[in-house]
Amino acid sequence: MAGNDGNDKRDRGRASKGNTVRDVASDSSSSQGSDTGRNATSTIANDTESNTSNGRAGNNGSSSGGDTANNPQNETRSGQRAADGDLPSPGQTAADADSTSLSADQRAAISGLAKDNVYVKQSKWTTFRQLPAGQKGSFFVQHFLLGTVVVIIALVVVISLVVTYLTKPPTPVFTLEAVNMHENSRQISALKDGFVKYDNVKDARLVSFGSDLTIGRNSYADDSPKIMTQMSAGQINAMISDRKTMATLNKRGLVNKPADVLTAVELKHYLDMGVLVDAKGNPATSAKDAVCFDLSRSETWKAKGLPSEALFGFANVKNGKDHPRAFVRYLDFK
Repeated sequence: MAGNDGNDKRDRGRASKGNTVRDVASDSSSSQGSDTGRNATSTIANDTESNTSNGRAGNNGSSSGGDTANNPQNETRSGQRAADGDLPSPGQTAADADSTSLSADQRAAISGLAKDNVYVKQSKWTTFRQLPAGQKGSFFVQHFLLGTVVVIIALVVVISLVVTYLTKPPTPVFTLEAVNMHENSRQISALKDGFVKYDNVKDARLVSFGSDLTIGRNSYADDSPKIMTQMSAGQINAMISDRKTMATLNKRGLVNKPADVLTAVELKHYLDMGVLVDAKGNPATSAKDAVCFDLSRSETWKAKGLPSEALFGFANVKNGKDHPRAFVRYLDFK
């Protein structure tokens, strides 16, 4: 029926247009002449062609509908072409059609980028343990190397401080320097060992006897500045030297008098024994004049084979007077 309706419309259109052409041509001949008639005829012909085209379009639409209804194989062929990649299949978008043109590697890469990052919400340490062996090295360098280096440095510093503290010798409680007596170092060391036992010192490092310092011999071997520094810091509590050197030390104010260390009873006892001498080495007549002890009167000193012309004097006793006074008793003056 759609085809018959189209034919009827074409017939009526042709008849109507034919009558119109004849009427216009007749009127044009009588009123306007041949030129006007040709123009009208051309216009009507154009209208006729337009209407004819419209009619054909209608027939084509009807024919298309009929072909689709009558030929389902056409749709099947179109679907097959879409599946082959020539045309989108029914219900397929343009983006889906484009994706079919990607290679398998490209689709796999896109799929990987679209996946959620499973490591975002977990700790770096957990991520490190879950990574494949080939990726752990670079991940460790990126996230843990700097922190590990800092921790190692901190541990080294702490350990070195602990070792230094544990191995650092204790501060001596009594220090004696034998000035200009380097050749007697062995005897001076034996003198120290005897005093440690006599005074019942638990740790021998708490007592220090030295014989390396010299003064007055030459400018290259003069330890006067060092002696002054150690005396001021309380690191030298007593000194032993020959008479000439002791006079120099006393002149520089580096010798403390026995009256500043001994008790009144002890001072009187040693004065009466005649073992106290003045700055020149002569026997002292009063506590005020007494400066040193004459070691030629010491049994302990002579037993160690030390020079009889040596003198003993107190220095800076800021660490206490007990050990200096004990050393005087250890010398066993007669």
